[in-house]
Amino acid sequence: MRKKLLLKSTGFEKPGSREEAIMQNILGASNVLEPAESNIEEILQSILYNIPYTKEAEFEIEKILLAIKNNSPYDGDGDSRDMRILIAILNDLDYTEGTESRIEELFVEWLHQRSKAKVLEGVPPLTFVAKGNPLINYEISGNTVQTGTPTPDNPIEPEFVGELVTEGEYAGQYVIPISSGGVTKNIYLGQVQSTRKIKKLVLTGEENFILKDRPDTASYMYVLRLYHKNTISVCSHLPYTDSYPRTFPGFRTDSSMQLMYMGIGPELQEAQPGGNTVEGFRYYLAAQYAAGTPVVVWYVLATPEVGIFNEPLCRIGDYADSVNFSQAGVEIPTVSGSNTLDVNTTVKPSNIYIEYK
Repeated sequence: MRKKLLLKSTGFEKPGSREEAIMQNILGASNVLEPAESNIEEILQSILYNIPYTKEAEFEIEKILLAIKNNSPYDGDGDSRDMRILIAILNDLDYTEGTESRIEELFVEWLHQRSKAKVLEGVPPLTFVAKGNPLINYEISGNTVQTGTPTPDNPIEPEFVGELVTEGEYAGQYVIPISSGGVTKNIYLGQVQSTRKIKKLVLTGEENFILKDRPDTASYMYVLRLYHKNTISVCSHLPYTDSYPRTFPGFRTDSSMQLMYMGIGPELQEAQPGGNTVEGFRYYLAAQYAAGTPVVVWYVLATPEVGIFNEPLCRIGDYADSVNFSQAGVEIPTVSGSNTLDVNTTVKPSNIYIEYK
């Protein structure tokens, strides 16, 4: 005697058969299923639960379902409507014949569900199951890592997403290597467009700083006009501070005034030729630049820029540089079945978004 099938489906009609109940679960229902009583039920449940199916297929419809499960080819034409729908599912084809049964309707819903691009994002590596087609779209977001606290005499260069090529045809360019489908594809940032929300400012000592004096106390703080968003910034030689660095080493940005405030501290500033003057501060900046260790500031642009920039991808707060498929034009492959996509850079992207089938 056949056991009663328990149902707990939401948003679906009551299934008229065990096969319909399994198909509804593949589509997102939550019917309580019992052990399969036919090969077709077993194959459908193996697809639902992503478990192996080891029996030999006896009938053509079983062969097609196994091909769907294993992402493998099927060479038949399909002698029935349900088989032709399943062949369309297998090969990602359009189906226009119509349906005459509920199970055929569920197969068509499955076709529509599978034909939609899937979306995944996160910090790489990303693991996903695909059909072996190249990614439909992707976007790689920058990141910033600065280990330690920089000081005027002990700068710490931040690291970003992108490796500097040192030899060969692309020497001097930054590259983002992406591994997927058993191969590695390179995006050379000096060759393609990208979206930049972070700006790099290299100080040379020629900038129009002014000394921000105070009548009631000594001030060793210098100010420069800087158009930016109201967020923190990053510097190679100075820690970011929420206070005004009048008497200590530090810097801050202020979008309400569109200004940047910097100070290297009273002792170091007085030691410069010219002392606590604009000339003295500019002398420090020029000396660092000449020594090959320029004072560099990375800040968030008031308006993002799109173009070709041979710089790694940065991130400050919620703002990140990015490069996507339409900009790079580099096709990223997948294999049929399980895939692992990774970005082979020292600093991993803060996020990678992919669309795939």
